[in-house]
Parts: sequence; C-alpha cells; structure tokens
Amino acid sequence: MIAFWVAIALVPALLAVAVVSPQPLRSAGALLAPWAALPALVLALVTASGSSVSVPWLLLGMQLGLDVTGKVFLLVTSIVWLAAGIFARGYLADDRHRGRFWFFFLMSMSGNFGLIIAQDVVTFYFAFAAMTFAAYGLVVHTGSESARRAGRTYIVMSVIGEMFILAGMLLTVQVAGSIDLSIASAAVAVAVADDRNLIVALFLLGFGVKVGALPLHMWLPLAHPVAPTPASAVLSGCMIKAGLLGWIRFLPLGEVSMETWGGFVIAMGLLAAFFGVAAGLLQDDPKTLLAYSSISQMGLITVAVGIGFLGTESWDLALAAVIVYVLHHSLAKGALFLGVGVVGVAKGTLWVRRMVLTGLAVAALALTGAPLTSGALAKTALKDAAGLADATFVDLMLPVTSIGTTLLMARFILQMRTQLSEDIAPQRFQPMLWLPWLALVALIGTMSWLLPWYVDLEIADPTVVTIAKVWSGVWPVIAGLVLFGGATWLRRSFSAFPKLHMPPGDLIVVIEALAGAVPRSLPKRGDSQRGWTRLVMRFQFNRPRLEQVENDLSTWRSVGVVLMSLILVFLFLLGLQ
Repeated sequence: MIAFWVAIALVPALLAVAVVSPQPLRSAGALLAPWAALPALVLALVTASGSSVSVPWLLLGMQLGLDVTGKVFLLVTSIVWLAAGIFARGYLADDRHRGRFWFFFLMSMSGNFGLIIAQDVVTFYFAFAAMTFAAYGLVVHTGSESARRAGRTYIVMSVIGEMFILAGMLLTVQVAGSIDLSIASAAVAVAVADDRNLIVALFLLGFGVKVGALPLHMWLPLAHPVAPTPASAVLSGCMIKAGLLGWIRFLPLGEVSMETWGGFVIAMGLLAAFFGVAAGLLQDDPKTLLAYSSISQMGLITVAVGIGFLGTESWDLALAAVIVYVLHHSLAKGALFLGVGVVGVAKGTLWVRRMVLTGLAVAALALTGAPLTSGALAKTALKDAAGLADATFVDLMLPVTSIGTTLLMARFILQMRTQLSEDIAPQRFQPMLWLPWLALVALIGTMSWLLPWYVDLEIADPTVVTIAKVWSGVWPVIAGLVLFGGATWLRRSFSAFPKLHMPPGDLIVVIEALAGAVPRSLPKRGDSQRGWTRLVMRFQFNRPRLEQVENDLSTWRSVGVVLMSLILVFLFLLGLQ
C-alpha cells in the first residue's frame, strides 16, 4: 500500500525522466505518458475517505492520505490530467519538441497529485513548488515572443507567491513548535497564533497567485493562450485549484471567526467574478476569454472561502460548495479548452460542426448554472452556505454573476461557430482528440448526480427538481442571452458603435510600461486600442529597466548572493523555534 500511494506522484516523475532519456526508454516513456494519471484515478475511486499511510524514509517523514476534500480533488484532477494527456498524444503528434512538453507536463502532474495527497506541511510545499516551476515549461513551450513574455510574468509572480507561502509556513511551524507538522494541525496552529492576521495575509497572497485572485490574476490571461491546448486545460482545470486547496489546508477556516477577513475575501471574490466577465467580453482570442472566465469562476469559489471566515457553523456548508464548484469547474473548463483544439479538426462537415457546438454548449451551460447541471448544484450549495452565514447579499449577487457568465459563454460559442464556419476541407478523424473531449462533456452531465454517492457532503439532493429551482436557474440564462442578442444587434446595426478591447493581462501592461518593457505587440496609435495605448505609453520610460535588472540578476554572482541570503534567513527562522 505504501508503494501504491508513493507511485501516485512517482510514476509521472519517472516517466518524465524517461521521455528525455536515450532510446529505448524515450519511446517507452512517450508510449506510457498519456496514461500516467491512471494510478491516481484508481486511488481516488477505491480508497475510502480518511485513509492514510506514513513514509518515514522520505523527506522529513512523509504523511500521505485522503480526506473527503482530497478525495474529490484527486478524482477530478486525475480525470482532467488523463483526458489532457490522451489529447496531447494526438495534438502534439507532429511537434518536434513533444519530448520537452511531456517532461514538464508529467512533472507538473507529479507535483499536483503529490500536494493533494500530502498530509504534512513539508510534503505539501515540496509538491506545490515542483508543480509551480514545472508548469513554466508548459507556458513557454512554443518559444514565441508572447510565450516568453507570458512565461516571464508567470515565473516572477510564482516566485513571489512561493516566498509568501514559505514565510507563512515558517511562521506556522514556529507557532506549532515542530517542523514535523501535519496538515490537520496547521490550520489549528494558525488559529491560535499571535501573528494570525499576518499568517492569513501571507497565505491569501501566496496561494492567491495560483488561484488567480485579484489583483494577482495577471499571469492567467497571458499563459492560457500561448500554452498548448492540453496544457491550458490542466492549467485552468487542475493547477489553479492547487492554490484553492492551499487555502483550505492552511487558513483557519471553521476554526475561528474572523469577520473582517471574511468580508474582505467575499468582496474580492465578487469583484473577481464581475471583473473576469467584463475583461473576457473584451477579448478576441477564445482561450484568453476562457482564461478570464476562470478568473470569474474562481472568484465565486473565493466567496465560499470568505464565508468560511465568518463562523465555524457555516464552514461545513461552504466547504461543500467549494468541493462541488471544484468538480464542476474543472470538468467544464477542461472540456471547453480541449474543445478549442477539437474545433481545429472539425471543420467542413455540417453534422460534425453541430456536434462540436452542442458539446461546447453543454459545458458552457454548466458554467452558467443552468438547471440540472453541475453548475446549478454548485450555486445551490453556495446559496445555502451564504444563508447560514447571514451573507444575504451573496445570494442576491449570484443571479447577476450567472447573467455575466451567460454573456461570456455566448460570446465564446459565437467565436467557435465563426471558426467552424470557415470554408476548410474536413480533417481526418483523430480519436486521440475526440474521445477525451467527448468523455469530459459526458462527465459534466453525470458527475453532479453521482457526487452524493461518491462522498458524503451537506448538499441539496440533485434528484429533487422543483419549478422554483428550475426557474431560479433559467431566468439568469435567458436574461444573459437577451442582453447578448441586444448588444450584438446594436453592434451590427450601427457601424459607428465602438469596438472595445482590453490587452490580455490588463494590469501587467501598465506595469511593463512603468518598467520600460512594453512589448512590441502593443497596438499602434490610431487603431481601436489607442486609448489604452496612450494610457500605457504615458508612463513608459526611455530605458528598458526591467530587462537590465533581469540581466543583472542572471549573473552567477547575483544568484549566489540571493541563494546564500535565503539560506541564512531560513536558518535564522529555524533558530527561533
């Protein structure tokens, strides 16, 4: 059993080494790589909640296990990783750098699975860091200028996030009085710490980078469009959930009432939900639009985390809402991103185009919270949690967020329909692309019904359907479609109607301008983006200072000084125990 638990993260890591090794290991690794998530899926299906093992000879004494939260996280992430891996086999068939892709893909998978089953702080941090830095290779895979820019933004923000997380964990360990700290004890230690507010702030910021919380979201809309489609699916469907799991594991949710933090987190979550919709509607690239949609949906999940700060009684319902949202969003977003790749091979045949649009519409409707979908179950769970915590304004805002999501998904479907209508000869059938996508679409419609059987959660019975429940899910979708239809009519009827656009990354463009590193791809004076460009260029300096700082830090002397400083700080903090 110990070997099987360790294999969950070890198998992808070993296959990652194999795909960059000499023959015949390389061929064997490439053959098995798409199926590397199977052991994790088997563990999630056959292991009972509460199971755990101890591996004293790894790290500082590794503790592995699955509670209800980890069981659902492992199930859905293994499904999306498996679907993306099979999809990648066909998608990258002609890519001469596919070996490099598989290495980073598998290492990211290894870290993702490791942090889910980790039950001690050291293992969690080690796995989280491994996933974070391996994902950089997925972002910069194409090697284009936009990919390098996205990778630079991603790695800088990730390093900053890791610093916050490490600082928070060290303070938590200091409170607990031992570096051999279990996950279950970490949140309790934070709850009783004198520096509780500081530790909470560090964890919110550190894990918030991965979640894409405002204003730490800037890497998401840059990374998703440039990464290969299967990488985008796991970035949005799996890896951003790792930050959410970090919040659940280390924040004192349900341990102590912190109403100020609760109100702040709820407000930032709602702001992210609306901002993601507004920014997504101003995008022309479908994958960028989906990236902003992830920011919006993660904002709703952040609201549930905020409710957990409001009182110990409301956390059980809020956690149930988070778990349902994770299941629903991971499957839906994985299907949408893989659907973008399927569109590229589905052109030319009418019935195939209709099937693709139908599958994409199923995933889109789930995100809107339409009745009888996983999204409806998630929003019902969030409403129940908000009602118990007396956060009635959350209940009032949820239909508005559904309207916004409907607008965003309607624009996405229209973009996909336009691409499918292009006069291009039909492509040959590629089962490695079609089958994993169709599997995710099918699971979107079935997993919400199976969830109460899979784990015991305090959620409404999905089999109970009432007219009031159906209407509460239908009317925001109808309102969103009517608004989208009206806006489309206005745009087509009045040629002078301005076409608005926001550069992907939004705030990062201003930051780059302040640093004198505005990318060459920025729009020039006179086009539809001239207002944004003037705002950015107003702050631009003549000298590219960011590149100069980057060059200075890349010298071995600078790296050595930074490394030694970090080691000394780490040793000093350990000495405070």
